[in-house]
Amino acid sequence: METCLLIDAYSLAFRAFFALPESMASSSGQVTNALYGFSKMMATLLKTYEPSHMAVAFDYPAPTFRDEIFAAYKGQRPPTPSSLKTQLQLLRPLVESLEIPCVELEGYEADDVIGTLACLAQDHKVRALIVTGDRDSFQLVRDPYITVLYNRRGVSEIDVMDAAAVRAKAGVTPELYSEYAALRGDPSDNLPGVRGIGEKTAAKLINEYGSIGALLEHLDSLPEKQRQAISEASEQLQRNSILSRIVTDAPLGVSFDELSMKEWNSSSAKEIFITLELRSSLSALTAASAYRRDLSTQEGVETQSSNQTLDLVDLEIVAPRDLEFSREAPLSTIALYDGSPGRSPLSAVAGWDGRSGKALVRGESVRSEDLRTAMAAAVDDTAIQGIETKELLRSLLGAGDVVPNVAMDLGLAEYLIDPGSRDLSLSSLAERYLGVDLDSPGEGQRSLFERSESVTVDDLRMRLSAVRALAPRLRTQLSERGLIELFETIELPLIRVLAKMEIAGIAVDRSALEIINIDLRTEVGSLLGEIWSEVGSEINPNSTQQLAHVLFEQLGLTPSKRTKTGFSTDAQTLERLRGEHRVVELVLRYRELEKLRSTFAEGLLSEIGADGRIHATFHQTVARTGRISSDRPNLHNIPIRSESGRRFREVFVAPVGRSLVVADYSQIELRVIAHLSQDENLLAALTSGRDLHVQTAAKVFGVPEGAVTPTQRSRAKMVAYGLAYGMESYGLAQRLAISNAEADEILKSFFQAFPGVRRYMDTAIEDARKVGYTRTSFGRRRYFTDLNSPNRTLRQAAERQAMNAGIQGLAADIFKIALVELDRRLEGLDAFIVLQVHDEVVVECASSDVSTVVTVVEEALSSAAQLSVPLEVEAHCGQSWASAKGQ
Repeated sequence: METCLLIDAYSLAFRAFFALPESMASSSGQVTNALYGFSKMMATLLKTYEPSHMAVAFDYPAPTFRDEIFAAYKGQRPPTPSSLKTQLQLLRPLVESLEIPCVELEGYEADDVIGTLACLAQDHKVRALIVTGDRDSFQLVRDPYITVLYNRRGVSEIDVMDAAAVRAKAGVTPELYSEYAALRGDPSDNLPGVRGIGEKTAAKLINEYGSIGALLEHLDSLPEKQRQAISEASEQLQRNSILSRIVTDAPLGVSFDELSMKEWNSSSAKEIFITLELRSSLSALTAASAYRRDLSTQEGVETQSSNQTLDLVDLEIVAPRDLEFSREAPLSTIALYDGSPGRSPLSAVAGWDGRSGKALVRGESVRSEDLRTAMAAAVDDTAIQGIETKELLRSLLGAGDVVPNVAMDLGLAEYLIDPGSRDLSLSSLAERYLGVDLDSPGEGQRSLFERSESVTVDDLRMRLSAVRALAPRLRTQLSERGLIELFETIELPLIRVLAKMEIAGIAVDRSALEIINIDLRTEVGSLLGEIWSEVGSEINPNSTQQLAHVLFEQLGLTPSKRTKTGFSTDAQTLERLRGEHRVVELVLRYRELEKLRSTFAEGLLSEIGADGRIHATFHQTVARTGRISSDRPNLHNIPIRSESGRRFREVFVAPVGRSLVVADYSQIELRVIAHLSQDENLLAALTSGRDLHVQTAAKVFGVPEGAVTPTQRSRAKMVAYGLAYGMESYGLAQRLAISNAEADEILKSFFQAFPGVRRYMDTAIEDARKVGYTRTSFGRRRYFTDLNSPNRTLRQAAERQAMNAGIQGLAADIFKIALVELDRRLEGLDAFIVLQVHDEVVVECASSDVSTVVTVVEEALSSAAQLSVPLEVEAHCGQSWASAKGQ
């Protein structure tokens, strides 16, 4: 089948610009990083696919029909850097010099041009390959004719997106992708999503209902929070649905034959490429072209390596017994895996010790276990530097007691430098800091697009060389930002702690979990029977229309609000109907338990390993606040608010003869707020020894402490904790089920009682606005590019984040310090950390050592930082997580 290559010009140029250093420039001073990356990418595409047809699509320099529909469309995007603007002006002449059609259309975007050309290729039974970094293009995929080569980052990280890949990545088919995108929202286009609707929920809803229109027609079948949020956003969703849909029949006035590949005009191509001093790009394009001309011998054209700036180390493939390294310098390391790093068998390992490089590659005579054992022995008592070092440590821990020191983790360093960076891979870092394409295909190397499962010496050698080159550059970046101490004393030591936690895992009582699952299934079934008995028919409690008919027409209850399809039956409506009829409480209970059963009971059962323990993965580079997160499974989401939810803590247990010690900080966010704000009233309340929330309520509501009601205490507590997360009056109103006006009055009263807190928050925002970031006392930074945005929504969101970033960041620093210190103090004891969730830590120990471990845990956590108020820690023991918490 012939191939038509369709390239989104500005998408690739932008990625090249931000991936490669601006130091790439001609002798005249013209920056060329975007042009270089774009042309190198095009050369790779030409060589790999040898297209019969090709076009490069450009955005027309004028408003489009989308701007007419939504004035703020893409309005949040910052101005194009001047050094990129000049390159974009040169991009079209550069492409045209290669006799490649450049297509644009007034009133339309490049996406619409590409969508129309792709369908034109399909009509001619020609395969269309769309090269873009825009996820909206996924809606165009049609097997086998239209495929997207999704440029995730830079100019080399490419995902081949057929229909199966789109489904795996987004959870929906290509045909449904535009509706999914409309519901999810797209910050890059300034299309807001729906509050509380993330990617997974959006995919689930669109799969179920098929479109935004159908979803809006069935709002009553949704849970309360979803229903309310989607209902409030109905107009924007309908608008998003139009804006997200790519046009596939734009009046381009271009015939398919006009896209046929043509022979270049060598003199015009030579003139522009050599003027821009892009000789290596021209050589690469010439060699890759299906219509090759021998330009490489012409005057002024020189062939240059795309990796000319990377000093390649020597690397020798050795037998396991010969894998030895000197201890004189940090050992640069690389590890490759069959699947998920740290969770799957090793396929190759390599190291460079400053003098020589050695590698092990799995083969017929070398097993994965041989790699693991040999590498564990080779790095014993060694300081290592590399990428994904925690995953390597997790792989090696089972091969002995070795836990090498980590001198540099490149991804972790980049996370501290830029907490908003979502791609911390070695390839991305090499492009960003070295201008090197690690995935560029070459002799003996695997292809950029068709990755072989085999491992070559060149693969390992280039990656090892990149690690060696990147380590000092990233250290310099850390030093320039004042992050070295945070990196070396908190984050690096934590790698070892988290790796040990992952390999240890936490024991789970499978039988108890299965009983919970059965109990929930039984109770859900029983509730369903009672509901049917009450209403006299077999209704689906999750069906809004069926339930509304029963409640408001059959039983005559009073509805509180109407949706487009009828009366609402969301949770808020049902709560207001409590006491009017027994079926209301039955339905609320049914919905609660069904969610617990499907999400947690069955979810945890699927994650229990062969050793009877759950080995979650803990991340220190995901949350921008600095907080630790977890997945596979997400143990931070274990429900604790309801009695039924708290039962899940019963299944996390200690083996026979052992116990769990569970400790957590008392009111750590409030203590951090008090320390940062130096508010006299809050400091006094936290050091008085009396009930903090009663004191807060008394000040907020202007009553004596003895007269504070439970409701007032609860509201004061909600305000105090909500402030740590930037909650405002709307959020408080939703949580307390009160009006926005009432919530606003409560917040005003709180700030009148604690004026120092208000001053701190205002100052935090203004300071961040001046320098562009917040900074904790330990140096952790978080950047905010939208604090000066003309877009009010974006600006206010950034202000809320800046307001709580210092609070969350300092709390994260404290807990990480505590984990590192606790791990150190537990050495020599028959005890180890098995779990971290929010502000809790769980330690497994011999039952005979419980009293000692409790003391150690409390001392380690309480001494993690010196604040203006003491850090209070409570530690308890039990045979399960629940019993240790006194549940």
